[in-house]
Amino acid sequence: MIALTLPWAVLESVNNRTNPAGWGKMRGRQFLTERYRERLEAARMKVSGQIRGRRPHYDGPVEAVLRFHQPNARRRDCGNYCKLVEDALTGFAYRDDSQIRRMTWEDCGVDRSAPRVEVTIRPMEG
Repeated sequence: MIALTLPWAVLESVNNRTNPAGWGKMRGRQFLTERYRERLEAARMKVSGQIRGRRPHYDGPVEAVLRFHQPNARRRDCGNYCKLVEDALTGFAYRDDSQIRRMTWEDCGVDRSAPRVEVTIRPMEG
């Protein structure tokens, strides 16, 4: 089992994940926004620091549990933050986020002093 915590500051909504390319050769393609890339890199650094070389890189199906502790009472859909967490764990907890067979998330309310997401990854029984 892998258990780690990511501070709210590294999270970004999937709504801000991509920008459509402009006209021309790249027409119709989507690219990650600069802000999303920065947050993803920051999240990957936090994951790397907490796993510290003991990478329990799971090869089979996994279950992910995310518990969100928000910074304030602003209305948000915590499910929109799951993709960044999935991407940040790729290469550390599992080879690819397609290995996630079950994901649950919970809105745990407001924690102004330590807003975060607590993540647990477990291998699933075959």
